[in-house]
Amino acid sequence: MKFLAYLGWQVFVIWLGLGVGFSMQVIERVKVPLPAEQCQALSSHADPEGGRCLFEARAEGNMDRTWTLSALSDPGSSIRLTQPTMLYDPKDWRMIGGTLFVSALIFVLLALSLAPLGFELWQRGVIGQKHQGKVA
Repeated sequence: MKFLAYLGWQVFVIWLGLGVGFSMQVIERVKVPLPAEQCQALSSHADPEGGRCLFEARAEGNMDRTWTLSALSDPGSSIRLTQPTMLYDPKDWRMIGGTLFVSALIFVLLALSLAPLGFELWQRGVIGQKHQGKVA
């Protein structure tokens, strides 16, 4: 039973890390093809023949693995999509906080994944308790 609890904890830590890592993503300039009805709702000009438009936006990842796209021309208008087709220059992609925050995320995830082992060793008295020796 303990093994299943440890395994479940590891799955939770990995799930949490992937969610936080995804939500740290930002793409400064992205073009997303949208259907005509969404283009009209966002005040973008749709191609009358194809019934589609290329929505130019700033994309931000969310914890639920969706993307929030905010229009570059009107930051007040935005749309949330699950897995949009995005056209962007890789130079426009970045992580919030840069290398420092990504390193901190990795450190916290490693600490969380090792926490059950540390707790088990502490309970058994291997770590965290002072041993008193007898002096002759």
